[in-house]
Amino acid sequence: MQNQAYGAWHMVFKESLVRAAVIRYMKDHDFTPTEIANETMNQLARGFYWIEDLVEELDHYTQQRVVYPTLESYMPQMAKAFEHYAQNIEKYKGTFDAKRPHIVSFAEFSNDAQNVDPATKTITVHFDRELEPAKKYEMVLLGLSFKSTDGIPLENYTLSFATGQEVEPSGHNVVNLSPK
Repeated sequence: MQNQAYGAWHMVFKESLVRAAVIRYMKDHDFTPTEIANETMNQLARGFYWIEDLVEELDHYTQQRVVYPTLESYMPQMAKAFEHYAQNIEKYKGTFDAKRPHIVSFAEFSNDAQNVDPATKTITVHFDRELEPAKKYEMVLLGLSFKSTDGIPLENYTLSFATGQEVEPSGHNVVNLSPK
């Protein structure tokens, strides 16, 4: 969370509550299951790995408003929940990371290779699974990482594409990045 400027525990706590409250609001105000799932996935991808459990904790609070009339009165239970999240953060992260697509290799060279031919104009990326059909994808190439032979950086480039309805039985999970 520190790489997102949430270095202090109270900032993580507040941000987590806000994000979980947004999802609770969506559930209570007739957002579609797809919209709710997308928002939940966005929060998981941002590193709030406990967001699903926190939304469930807010559900428990809502169901016990007679006993806990204010969120402040529910704070001892919320503190216990966050203690559990902290103690299990690696498990939460591992569970989410296992579901993520991963880059398994590059065709032209291996990751961290030190003697890649500078004339390389194509980089083929191999993923561990097929792309989801009928979905828009984006990959961002940051310009400062790619430079011409005279040191001029590539302008940041967003590669956007969408998959079709049918999965082609190619047997390969590849994105090929080549100059035109």
